[in-house]
Amino acid sequence: MWLVYARGDAAPARLGLVVSRRVGCAVRRNRVKRLLREVFRARSWPVGLDLVVIAKAPPPTLGLAEVQAELARCIPELERRLHQAEADARKRAAALPPAREAADNRG
Repeated sequence: MWLVYARGDAAPARLGLVVSRRVGCAVRRNRVKRLLREVFRARSWPVGLDLVVIAKAPPPTLGLAEVQAELARCIPELERRLHQAEADARKRAAALPPAREAADNRG
């Protein structure tokens, strides 16, 4: 499962990982996390992006090529979600009341 959130700032993209115990023992879970981090580092991501990956089931094979192929398959959906998250962030920002100036007559 992939979750995407657009923060709306100029900070670099961030990755969050959740790997369930159903994936396997600690060694296998750590390998999944290492592979996901490597795939995230190897790709250029838009600024202000938070990507959360939730691994719930054990992968049939555990190789870098398989993880890259899975990400390539999910990219169109991730981009669609990113655009939706950016639109939602713009709506939230537009709905906020304008910032009030600090009162100069504090006594």
